[in-house]
Amino acid sequence: MTAEIAIMNLQAVALAADSAITTYPEGNQKIFSSANKLFALSDSAPVGILVYGNASFMSIPWETIVKEYRRNLGRKTFPYLREYSADFCRFVTEEIGSHISEQQQLDHAERLAVRVFAEIRDKIQQRTKNKISQAVSDGALIGSDEVGQLEDAITVEVVSEYHSRAKKVKLIEGTPKDFEKTMRNKLGKNLKAARTSVFSQQHLQRGLPQKINYIAIKAIGGLFDKVVGHSSGLTSGIVVSGFGDRDIFPAISEVLVEGMIQDRIKMDPEKGEVVLSPDNRAMIVPFAQTDMVYQFMEGIAPNYLPYLHQSVVSHIGGYTDALLEILDEYYDIDISKIRSVLDQNPRQLAGYFIESIKEFGAQRFSRPIMNVVAMLPKEQLAEMAESLVNLTALKRRVSSQEETVGGPTDVALITKGDGLIWIKRKHYFTPELNPSYFARTSYRRVRDEQSITRVGDDADARAEAPLG
Repeated sequence: MTAEIAIMNLQAVALAADSAITTYPEGNQKIFSSANKLFALSDSAPVGILVYGNASFMSIPWETIVKEYRRNLGRKTFPYLREYSADFCRFVTEEIGSHISEQQQLDHAERLAVRVFAEIRDKIQQRTKNKISQAVSDGALIGSDEVGQLEDAITVEVVSEYHSRAKKVKLIEGTPKDFEKTMRNKLGKNLKAARTSVFSQQHLQRGLPQKINYIAIKAIGGLFDKVVGHSSGLTSGIVVSGFGDRDIFPAISEVLVEGMIQDRIKMDPEKGEVVLSPDNRAMIVPFAQTDMVYQFMEGIAPNYLPYLHQSVVSHIGGYTDALLEILDEYYDIDISKIRSVLDQNPRQLAGYFIESIKEFGAQRFSRPIMNVVAMLPKEQLAEMAESLVNLTALKRRVSSQEETVGGPTDVALITKGDGLIWIKRKHYFTPELNPSYFARTSYRRVRDEQSITRVGDDADARAEAPLG
């Protein structure tokens, strides 16, 4: 996991990223604090890129992909920032995709299918366990036959829920109409073997295996998190930020990428671009682990609001029950109609309560902060970006949670005139011992600039030369 952030006002955008990366060698979790997640996307244009989530695309590190794109881009620029994002996705599909075989894509699809199966199985087991615990606490005696019947009913219920959700998921753009049939043919035996292995402890009634296969294929051809409700762990977030040639104000373009299937990149079409303007003068956009940034901005942890909502509903409902018991005991009236009306009130009142808390947070916290961010000098934008990433790292360090955010924080500042400037940047080597590295990068930059100059001079000379 990671914590990354982009903070913009009309003059600049500050980008910051931690260095922690979580891996799972042989099923064991390891966390390293040396990953690079923030890069310059161009050697000449004022554009940077953040990467979060999965550190690779189909086993190819994003760092390698970004640097290959930068080399191929050369001195080329685009009028608007969104075109850099689109061109980068094109490069990943066409250039990087050419190195990914069909078998690699099918292996990736099979891994997604196994995760879908495991997700459904775990939901069935958890829901069954909760039902049994509730029944036992209520004093019921449950035998093995009742447990089996309960699990069968819950299996049908859970599979139906996922199946309904899967039917609403759109396949990625350009997917052929026979995609589902093709996947069944290519993954048929492996899909059946994986499903049988994952559901070895469950009894799948007639028709359920076909529904489960359909759910998996929709996750393969669409986006996994749209089907199951959370990330597969194979999804990468790509955030391009900065200025195009014609952009006066900075912009951010975000896209989620989840591998390839049938030579098409799986990309979230709902992620888009945010552009600042005189009417929208500042923006703070956190990525990946966002809880501490939201708490800083809103004045309350995000998971508190659902708890408060449920707590209000529960307490009002309790008072309603007590009131109705008194009415039922002392008055000869039909309380069923009164109950039906009063049962609607707790959630409505809780909704009003939560909305009032949100409005208070906006007035006292987020709006004043955004007003100041709109006027911050660019160097203080960078300080703020670094501080918010470090705040998330500190919270992980002093809590019982795993330290999935940490290590050195890389910080870059992008302005229209100065381009991307590194404020803080780690190296995996000692700079003083590697002058040749900086000499090579400097040489390439000068060579490219001289090449452009020569091309320009030649063009001017041809234009000035007499005809004939």
